[in-house]
Amino acid sequence: MPMAFFIKELLKGFHRTEDAVFLQEATALAGWLLTQQCDRKDWKHSCWGYHFGISSHQQSWFSA
Repeated sequence: MPMAFFIKELLKGFHRTEDAVFLQEATALAGWLLTQQCDRKDWKHSCWGYHFGISSHQQSWFSA
């Protein structure tokens, strides 16, 4: 699963439970993700690549 989707689900967990562990993990992963961007000399905007269709992630991983 792409990291951005995992971060999004952690943030949903934080909003649902207000458990700071979700927010701390999302923040740490987002910081790491920003270090993994494509080379700015080659690409004008941030990009990481994603080879699956967005429609395959309609269901939330943490949905109850």
